Amino acid sequence: MIDGKQNIFKSSLFWLLENSAITFEEFQEILELKEHRNLIAHNIDKIITDSDFNIDVLKEKRIFELITKIELWWIREVEIPTNPDYINKNINDGDIISGKEVFFNYIKSITAGLIKKKTAFVKLDFTWVSAT
Repeated sequence: MIDGKQNIFKSSLFWLLENSAITFEEFQEILELKEHRNLIAHNIDKIITDSDFNIDVLKEKRIFELITKIELWWIREVEIPTNPDYINKNINDGDIISGKEVFFNYIKSITAGLIKKKTAFVKLDFTWVSAT
């Protein structure tokens, strides 16, 4: 219970913190980034139609980084040890890619393509995206 009522998101963050998946600084950062996520989720129409509506791409990049870190931790600490197919297998972190990471990379490549084509209805600067 947090603030007198159940908050699954914060409870999940506390669990990740207690299990060393994230640091306390990342815990706090994720709470701040959630506000940015909510801004985007509630203004999707403006993002698509209003060329003056900007999102903070550095925050977007950081969201992707943190989700990727948590996903890697989950695969490394939960999925691999509980899957008999991976017993006694040496798996490097660089060889692990989660479904969410595949999805995010796909979204970033689409966004980079839109920017590369100088599409007028989206005004973003994804200089951190490598479109190949």
